[in-house]
Amino acid sequence: HLEGDILDLSNLASNKLRSCLLEDRRQTTGIMSWN
Repeated sequence: HLEGDILDLSNLASNKLRSCLLEDRRQTTGIMSWN
């Protein structure tokens, strides 16, 4: 059970990180298009 929980947590963390990176990229492309 514990291993499954750790896997779920790491998956959740990587998903969060990925969405944060995508959001950053979206913002930077938005800034780039402004210039």
